[in-house]
Amino acid sequence: MEEYMGAPVAGDADAPASPDTDLVPQVVVLSAPTEDRLRAVASRLLEFLPAQADLSLADLAHTLQRGREAMDCRLALVAGSLKELIAALAHYLDGSEETAPVPLFTGTAGRDASDLDQLLSGPAGDTLVRELLAENHLEKLALLWARGGRVPWSSVPRGGRTPRMLRSLPPYPFDRKRYWVPLPPGPDATTAIAVPAAATAPPAAIAPAADPAAGAADRITVIVAELLGMRADDLDLATPLEDFGFSSIHATQLLQTLQAEVDPLADFSALSECRSTRDLVRRFGSETGAPAAAPARVPEIVHLNTAREGRPVFWFHGGLGGVEVYASITGSIERPFYGVQARGWMTNSDPLHGIPALAEHYVQIIRTVQPEGPYDLGGYSFGGLLAYEVTRRLQEQGATVESIVMVDTYDDSVGDVTMSRTDMLLQQVNALLFAASKPAPEDFATVLVPGRAVDWDQDEDGLLDQMLTLARERGLKGDAQVLRAQVLRNLRVQESYGLLDYDIVPLPRPESVTCFYFRNQSGLFYGEMEPLFSTQEDGAVLDHTVYWAEWQRQLPNFHQIDVDAANHFVMLGDPAALTAVRSFCKLFYAGRRDRRLPVAKAWATRHQKARGTK
Repeated sequence: MEEYMGAPVAGDADAPASPDTDLVPQVVVLSAPTEDRLRAVASRLLEFLPAQADLSLADLAHTLQRGREAMDCRLALVAGSLKELIAALAHYLDGSEETAPVPLFTGTAGRDASDLDQLLSGPAGDTLVRELLAENHLEKLALLWARGGRVPWSSVPRGGRTPRMLRSLPPYPFDRKRYWVPLPPGPDATTAIAVPAAATAPPAAIAPAADPAAGAADRITVIVAELLGMRADDLDLATPLEDFGFSSIHATQLLQTLQAEVDPLADFSALSECRSTRDLVRRFGSETGAPAAAPARVPEIVHLNTAREGRPVFWFHGGLGGVEVYASITGSIERPFYGVQARGWMTNSDPLHGIPALAEHYVQIIRTVQPEGPYDLGGYSFGGLLAYEVTRRLQEQGATVESIVMVDTYDDSVGDVTMSRTDMLLQQVNALLFAASKPAPEDFATVLVPGRAVDWDQDEDGLLDQMLTLARERGLKGDAQVLRAQVLRNLRVQESYGLLDYDIVPLPRPESVTCFYFRNQSGLFYGEMEPLFSTQEDGAVLDHTVYWAEWQRQLPNFHQIDVDAANHFVMLGDPAALTAVRSFCKLFYAGRRDRRLPVAKAWATRHQKARGTK
């Protein structure tokens, strides 16, 4: 599809254009729905201008201001001649970081206009615009329009002449997409319109050599779009990812896929420098190396740090299913650190049912990465329980597990406390909101959705709709249907654990394992944040429960490390607790193997003595 160009109208733009003689500066504006289309518009205009020696800059500016719809992605520049305009367009398309040859402004009306609307609303805003027009302040008018403001172009001074509307400008470059008629149901489906052969891929024997970098860039775009529940064609590469609802949960999934399919060396540090899909393409899209090794192709495992040498460390997911919470402790660890997330977490894979099945699957995963022991395992909350069960399976296979690090891990005694499906629903919604907003612990109560704000006298569909509405009011972004599907999918994973049916079984060789246990000394599981994580009146029954006692009985080399946290849920979010866990892991997962355990035990002893505890 192309823009229709009507027949010239006599006496209008059909007449010879007036060449610029007074070189009065003009504001030239271009816009499009996305930045990609905006660049295409600018590119077409740049190709068009060199052959238009008699084109009037004033007529061109007037036509673009008055004759084209203003869309969200905008480019405005102030040029005094066609030569300056050509240089400015080339500068914009090159993406140069040097100073533009003329005043040049870009912006997105959807993102930038809300603050402007508040600033320029009412009589004060009208007065400001009138003053800019009276002073002929073209640069400020261009900036205002580029950031989503409204400019009455008919009131802009034109240098004593009345400009004309041109009809010979390049047409708008519509995005080229194909839409195929779906096959009708029933036995007559064979009579449906077939996809033309030209739309299919050419045979491999005659296919032109593909550009690996272009393929990687396209794949990155598709990966991001799939994570966000969007069509790749609808993803604006320049829009900040956070505007789409991209969160730390998405970042972990993106990292895993990048490692497997695009760049084996991708890491959180490089990922954190990318604000948009275009940044991701620039950072990772030029990679043409071999895909990641076999371990990274397992959907449940994510390499969370940059270390490539040394014996790996494996930490298992907590109760919600993800491993993004471990990113805050892995940066300074010198050995490869892998997070193992739940099967089905943020994916369409069917979850595994029961802790034994989870442990069996995770043994296969870690032995794919590290075929032989000794192994170092760990995890926060439910992840520590999984580490214990995986240890038992590995020992039954004759392997050696050297250490388990548990961060406030509960034992099987919590099975006596029933967690309802509505509890899990509230936790999953708040998990998405937490990942998107990253509130400090003291801000949880104002950012997360409290149970008291929900009307519980409705069915589950109504509950989830209301929870998501409340979460969106508190900053959760993204398509409502996509968010709903994520919550239900992750809820299915959480329910599949079968914690109520689990009983701790002794290890074959418990004396060969050293366990370091980080305990929340406050003894609070929910604490003051009970309304954010529980919907039951007796949710506080877990507070001050000694839910680590069974680990102490089962593991003779058990070393308790007390830390301060407001409750169980912020153990890796509270600064004091996080600092202690991070410092220990940096020390423990470094140095010679024969010295690591004595050094770690000495650290734990000093830490406890400094706190005045036994």
